[in-house]
Amino acid sequence: MGKKGFTLIELVMIIVILGILAAVAIPKFIDLQTDAENAAIRALYGQIISAYSITIASVKGNPTVDQVNANLSGDAGSLTVNGSSTIQIQSGANMIAGGKRTGRFTVNLLGTAITSIGTLSISSS
Repeated sequence: MGKKGFTLIELVMIIVILGILAAVAIPKFIDLQTDAENAAIRALYGQIISAYSITIASVKGNPTVDQVNANLSGDAGSLTVNGSSTIQIQSGANMIAGGKRTGRFTVNLLGTAITSIGTLSISSS
């Protein structure tokens, strides 16, 4: 009768293959937190852009910062917007901050009316 089972070489090769797979997969899972924070910052920026667009439609022109802020509601969750947990924009530079990532954009004014909201740039805190 033949012997059944795995040889030592076969077992070592399986351990080596599992080690290689773990070395490739673990860094991808570690980076998920950064990806999640980037997504949260982008989502909050999207909420601000949506409120700006809705306000343009409702006032039929360029809105003020206060008019846009009236259409913003909710809590920023684990993020902060300009140092606060409430979602409010201000003229000039604005910042959405998380634990390790920060998003920045500008609110451009002509007099008191917002002419545009700049694009979002995300960087490490």
